[in-house]
Amino acid sequence: MAKKYIIVKSKKPLSYWEKENWVGFSDSLCVKEDCFSDSQLFDEARTPKTILIVPSLELQVDSKIKRPKAYKKVLRIKDVEKAEWWYEATGVDRSIYNGRNVIAAILDDGLFKQHEAFKSIREKIKGHNFLSKNNVFNFSSHGTACTSVIFGDYYDKQKLGIVDGNKVERVLIGVVRDEEVQPLLALVKSLIWSVNNGAEVVSMSFGRSFNGVLEDYLLRPGDDLLDLEEAFWDYLEVMRGIDRLLFLLRKERNTVFFASAGNKSNRSAKIRYSRLPGLAENIISIGSINLTGKKEYSLSSNSNRGVFFLAPGSMDVADNVINEINRTSGTSIAAPFVAGIAMLWIQMLKEEGFFNYENLIYCLRESAVTNTLAKKYNPFDIGYGLVQAPTAENKLKLLTKLKQKTEKI
Repeated sequence: MAKKYIIVKSKKPLSYWEKENWVGFSDSLCVKEDCFSDSQLFDEARTPKTILIVPSLELQVDSKIKRPKAYKKVLRIKDVEKAEWWYEATGVDRSIYNGRNVIAAILDDGLFKQHEAFKSIREKIKGHNFLSKNNVFNFSSHGTACTSVIFGDYYDKQKLGIVDGNKVERVLIGVVRDEEVQPLLALVKSLIWSVNNGAEVVSMSFGRSFNGVLEDYLLRPGDDLLDLEEAFWDYLEVMRGIDRLLFLLRKERNTVFFASAGNKSNRSAKIRYSRLPGLAENIISIGSINLTGKKEYSLSSNSNRGVFFLAPGSMDVADNVINEINRTSGTSIAAPFVAGIAMLWIQMLKEEGFFNYENLIYCLRESAVTNTLAKKYNPFDIGYGLVQAPTAENKLKLLTKLKQKTEKI
């Protein structure tokens, strides 16, 4: 019986060694989606051009994006000092870096680029819609919020973003989701597009849990046990496929990929782990924290497990419904926050001549802290801890270690 698959191919034939150690460029890849029988898939898998084959799951988003009719206005906190606790918690207010010449891609539902918070990047945006021929800059509350976490300008005397939009060369906006659906095909194409357009940081705030996929399979008539096994293996193969694709892509530009862990955990009952795409090993999954006391932070009760880092998950973001800013929360905000922090570290490493993927992850890991958390948490809940921006103090410490490591090699 025919089944739908996504196939990634090189434009030129490759040997087995070249497939396993692909060192080409993202613009030499092409992607197609189609239904294949077992025999057809066998032939496709053994062509000299095929690099990757994965089942075509629909990564339907776990929760719908709120639209204007259902929008509930949340008044932002007027006390700016209190509202900007997230910068103090992560050292952004003490960092001497601004993200100069670092390129980031935000893969979401688009951007309302006419928002006042995007004056500095408005003319630097390159966008592509991977779902349809519609404009990238149509209504999009979720993508607008996520983008402002990284690039938002001052708005009403309050700084929204981590990075100075005036200093960046280009901002990539990919539309890969809508109210309900995030197709895997759109994700695969957008990841290749991002790297092909120079992205060194990619932020994704969407995904789907295994439970969500399993529900779809169990709704089909047939044997529930077979459906369970098929759902598990398809989910696993998609995770492996995304992982392999990103491993190949990050060789090109040392690109680092971030994804939100999700907001489904309930620690008093059901505990949920990070979802696809965040489950992939080559994607950095992000959980969230909240402010609970002066310079004391607690893990958000709904932040999924299986994270690498924590970041503030409650902050003021650009809102395109009222063209103002509002307070919002969730790991969807935490993921672009870490992406913005990573841009500061990349700038530092480039200027010091130490930039590569391994050194960036090392700096993020070694600078993360746990001593400001309200209590000791399960390591699966917090990963390496609360992410920190490069400051004069941790820069000196980490550069010394990187130099020593280089001298040993």
